[in-house]
Amino acid sequence: MVIQQGIAIVAGVAGAIKASQLPAFSLQYMHNLNGRIDELQPIILDLELELQMYNYTIDEAMMECEMATTSGLLDALCNSFQDVVLRFQELYPHYQDLRMASDYTRPFVLVSSAEKDIVQSVTEEFEPAVPVSQHGLVYAGCGFVIAWLALTVVLTTGGALCRRKR
Repeated sequence: MVIQQGIAIVAGVAGAIKASQLPAFSLQYMHNLNGRIDELQPIILDLELELQMYNYTIDEAMMECEMATTSGLLDALCNSFQDVVLRFQELYPHYQDLRMASDYTRPFVLVSSAEKDIVQSVTEEFEPAVPVSQHGLVYAGCGFVIAWLALTVVLTTGGALCRRKR
């Protein structure tokens, strides 16, 4: 029983360490996402200005590109134009959702709508640190309780099953 409690506490500490990183990871994810938006926004603004000279909106130009039956350069330009616009339209609302979330709920918003390429980019650069923010400590406490409780239940249930079999 003492060994089981010790193992459960170690699991709780591991859970605390892992969970405590979620607020910092989600914040770094937001910074990465914001950088991508900052790169796309001037391109979108330039496109809008160019299109206004021809009395087009971005939506009208997107529709015309979809209906175009051309090939070659115009097709390549339309594809690039559509990729940039669609990526911006995908990332900007995602960033707004994360920005509007509280420090406590941001990791949940991130998990529910994360962009895989950004998660990968952040993961490659992320360095865990000791959480000193209130929300980092709350996540650490929750991570400890969840991991400790889960392993306690598994070990208790497993121990009871082993004793029954004997």
